[in-house]
Amino acid sequence: MTSAVPEPKKFHCPENDDFYRSGIYERLDTPDTDDLSIRLLKAVPPDPSDPSAPLRFTLHQHVSLAETVPNPLSPAHLISPSHPYIAISYRAGDPSDILTIFVNDRPFNVFRSLGLGLHRLVGSLGRDKDDLDIESIMYIWADQICINQSDSAEKAVQVRGMSRIYETCSWTYAWLGLDPDVDRGLHGMNRLAHVQKVIVDSLKTIDKQWEDVELVMDELGLWMVEALELLETLEVNWGAVHAFLENEYWVRGWIYQEIIVSGDVTYNTASYENDREGLSRAFKLLGALRNFFRWDFDLHGEELVPKRNVINAADIEKTVVRAQKLVWLHGFNLDLFKFVLDASGSWKQEEGLALHELMLAARHSVVSDPLDKVYAFVGLAFPGYDLTPDYSQQQTTSNVFVQAAVAWIRFHVSLDILSFAEEKTPELGPLLPSWVPDWNFRHATASLMHRWRGDPRRPRASGGLGYQAEIHPHENQNDRVLEVLCVIVDTIANADRAAGRPVLEYGSWEQALAAWARAAGLEVERGFSEINNASYPYVKNVSLGVAFWSTLSRGIRPPKKMRKIWRAAGKRYGEEVDGDSEDSTDEIESVLAGIVGDEGDDERTSQHATEDDDWEDVEHDQDEDSQNNSQDDGNASTPEDDGKVTQQSGASQENTDDPDTGMAMMGITDDHSEDEQPEPIESDKQKEVTVFPDHGSGFSQHHLAMSTTFDKNYVTNAGWRFVRSEKGYFALTRVDVGDGDIIGVLVGADMPFILRPYLDGYRLAGEVYVYGIMHGELFRNFDHPEDPVRSAAREILLY
Repeated sequence: MTSAVPEPKKFHCPENDDFYRSGIYERLDTPDTDDLSIRLLKAVPPDPSDPSAPLRFTLHQHVSLAETVPNPLSPAHLISPSHPYIAISYRAGDPSDILTIFVNDRPFNVFRSLGLGLHRLVGSLGRDKDDLDIESIMYIWADQICINQSDSAEKAVQVRGMSRIYETCSWTYAWLGLDPDVDRGLHGMNRLAHVQKVIVDSLKTIDKQWEDVELVMDELGLWMVEALELLETLEVNWGAVHAFLENEYWVRGWIYQEIIVSGDVTYNTASYENDREGLSRAFKLLGALRNFFRWDFDLHGEELVPKRNVINAADIEKTVVRAQKLVWLHGFNLDLFKFVLDASGSWKQEEGLALHELMLAARHSVVSDPLDKVYAFVGLAFPGYDLTPDYSQQQTTSNVFVQAAVAWIRFHVSLDILSFAEEKTPELGPLLPSWVPDWNFRHATASLMHRWRGDPRRPRASGGLGYQAEIHPHENQNDRVLEVLCVIVDTIANADRAAGRPVLEYGSWEQALAAWARAAGLEVERGFSEINNASYPYVKNVSLGVAFWSTLSRGIRPPKKMRKIWRAAGKRYGEEVDGDSEDSTDEIESVLAGIVGDEGDDERTSQHATEDDDWEDVEHDQDEDSQNNSQDDGNASTPEDDGKVTQQSGASQENTDDPDTGMAMMGITDDHSEDEQPEPIESDKQKEVTVFPDHGSGFSQHHLAMSTTFDKNYVTNAGWRFVRSEKGYFALTRVDVGDGDIIGVLVGADMPFILRPYLDGYRLAGEVYVYGIMHGELFRNFDHPEDPVRSAAREILLY
């Protein structure tokens, strides 16, 4: 590893050296977060005759969060410290853009956004809370003032206890600034919340089981048409709503903790406010509208064009005009808002959240101090990670990311975190070990392991086993080399011929797939042929043709169903099927209906998967020769049974509940995540044989029909490319593979990886989907001492 790239610079607060030297801050000796002491600001009521006068506060120190009393401001929030207080949440901004307030009669420079938020908050307390004892609620906690920013040791303790600070406050005051567009946008969000409630109340009166997906899509369209009409009547300013969503407050790393743990939150602009429930309602309606646009409209440039006849002809023109005002919503990422607003219940129920879920959700977030890409989420994560913030001058961002990865691996007894290590920034990536994720990478993850979360068919390449990986020092730095147990599946040889390039490097989608098919050794001019019907050696009763298309669909459908689709497509396009079945024309059409010409079918299928979806029919060849062929026989050593291999910790498992009825399917709860965008469902069965243009690929119609059975957009945008290994495994990866790279399954990881030889070990290049080994096939007899896979497994070093 190189250290040529400098670490990102540390965070700077507004200059307050004179205040720090004044001795006003008394030392807070409370390392235990359960008995955390904090400081609070007591607001001095402003002089109404001089509204421009600077704010004045007195600083109350050594307020113990362990000394609790009933909270008079929030009955649902039963405990608060002896001084009930409001915590303010804001975006820091430029440290040179300041306002001056007075604390204990001394000037103190605060971020302008904080100063404006304090002005609005203090000014509103008496007006909005006149039925309460003003003296008891004039206490405020603001991080820049109540934490001694010049004391890195105190800062570390306070940051570790931040979740307790926000959990214990009377309420959190979220300040979104004075921008007039954002102000009008919050007003629009309030009206969206009202319309969402009207729709939900109407739905509750309908006695209907939403089992027919196609019917649900039709009903969703009808309800969204009505919603657009109501919103127009309410004169919602969509440009202002867009400005509200784009407000920089929402990309702050710290808002996750501040909002998720707070018992009560109000969102405030110059003129309006809303609470958590109201804002959540508004975002749910936005999610439903976004799904409506994606299902029922095509996006031609910046124009929405309706594509299904679900909109009443009399209303279609008005609906299109109304929808066009929200064209920006078609591609807008709502996942951040959904996570922030909905994670509170999970955090309380589970007493913490998985660190990787937090940090993936926060990839778009911005923090002033690079260390806070991890530290801002410590208070939300499971306590068992045992991560302690360290703001000393010696600490570096790369070390913090390494420590976070190590903590995750040890807590979950799993290596699934390595699935995110492929995605790195050019600034920090060279400073990190290959197996450590770079949480500065701001794009949504393309990880297949993450994409399959919650699905019963998700990969389990190492059979659900866990492994206590060892961490070793390297180059005078601790915890830099990871020792893991690896089953080497195969090697990449002749990469120029056996590996394809990403779709975008070809002239068309069809040309890319044809090149990949040739790399797989298939005949592209025909579907059924002696070559294409030859057996794929690693999945029983599967031909090379079926294996190829199954690989490209990443196992969305089981082999039995893929064989049916392959045969039906061949029959439809007039090819003679070897061992011809007696399937009728209607049966063929039944198999192909909603598949041919339906690029998004694989993603919807994964959304609505059930445990009994034909996966009991998966048959794998388990004879000893097949097992031996999949191993690297050279220099293999048998791992000692030292207790490192275990069943994976339940903490790393995902919830597989899949709400597929009622309002969830109506889109009101916006169940689709940003990287799994729903595709349109074709309601009319195709009565005529579709002729597909080959765009210069040379593909037969049989192959072209198969190319429509999975999500072209995801495969293209994620950068997947096909690879055939030396022993004939079919695989997909996002890695630019080279000769000598190996495919390895790490014990404790759900996904196999491409590993690249380096020094006396390897560097992790990225995930790989390998058809035939994704569901623990290699590990079925791993607990047997004479299992050939166990004998071939060996400990390797990852740098």
